[in-house]
Amino acid sequence: MTDIHALAGAYVLDAVDDVERAAFTRHLDHCESCALELAELRETVARLADPTWSVPPPTLRAAVLAEIRRTPQERPGRAGRAEPPRAGAWRRRL
Repeated sequence: MTDIHALAGAYVLDAVDDVERAAFTRHLDHCESCALELAELRETVARLADPTWSVPPPTLRAAVLAEIRRTPQERPGRAGRAEPPRAGAWRRRL
């Protein structure tokens, strides 16, 4: 059987079968963390379904791209790695 705690998201979206629904409903009576998670997920689903969201302002894209141009960027594959020693460096140490 699936961990009952993992059913919260599916329960909110009504994507559980009758047996899972009944088991999770019973579980909610005794599990405060699942009840809280369920409330948060319901709020999120309601916000995602809200038809009143607005389109971002037309200047937002230009502002983000301008900020990207001003921000120093790391080269791909180099972030967080030390520069490898040059071939001659190890010979000098010997």
